[in-house]
Amino acid sequence: MEFRIAGTFTVSLAKLIDKEQTAMQITAFNQQLTPARPDR
Repeated sequence: MEFRIAGTFTVSLAKLIDKEQTAMQITAFNQQLTPARPDR
């Protein structure tokens, strides 16, 4: 499976504090793995 992350996402991610960055990275990864149920 190929994952693609937009440059704008990484730029926006860099503006967040560490805790927020971690939460967003987990959410984005979950969204790519299970698009129908990103909360799982």
